[in-house]
Amino acid sequence: MTDHELVEAVRDGEVEAFAVLVDRYKDRVVAAAYHLTGDRDAAEDLAQDTFEAAFRQIRGLRDPSRVGAWLHGIAQRLCYKHLRRAARTTELDGEKLDLLPAPPDKIDEPGELCGLLNQLPDQYRQVLAARYLEDLEYEEIAALLGTTVNNVRVRCHRAKNKLRELFETLGDSAGRMLRVVAR
Repeated sequence: MTDHELVEAVRDGEVEAFAVLVDRYKDRVVAAAYHLTGDRDAAEDLAQDTFEAAFRQIRGLRDPSRVGAWLHGIAQRLCYKHLRRAARTTELDGEKLDLLPAPPDKIDEPGELCGLLNQLPDQYRQVLAARYLEDLEYEEIAALLGTTVNNVRVRCHRAKNKLRELFETLGDSAGRMLRVVAR
């Protein structure tokens, strides 16, 4: 079944059709949440919240064939809400800062790329994650963010430059990853 047919089935009361949508988009929603939050457990919880919200709001979906982009938008909003809430409740004083780990001297594991991505500002991290990790086109990203395609292209270009700067601060050991980002 197509996404459009599944959404119509859910609107007609077929809960099983929603389970198919969840199976189809769960990994993508979790990945998007993880790349925005940097926390696997929070990403799983936020994905669950995304699907709960989507189930409640599915009648308001204007274009059922774009359910993937719609779910991504819901996940993104929930992630930002989560991050704002976490920022308000986190109090870092001088003693707690000493407990934070020092930045890595080199990149020697693929997972450390995600660590560098998390150092980017939200507006840059979200376009890189959407473009390269979720394989969304510029037009889809623009629709998700409510901005122009040109703005998305500019953000993506600036994000790659910023990521390149982060790699350069790590030295020669990051060279192999720098070549990936330079594409």
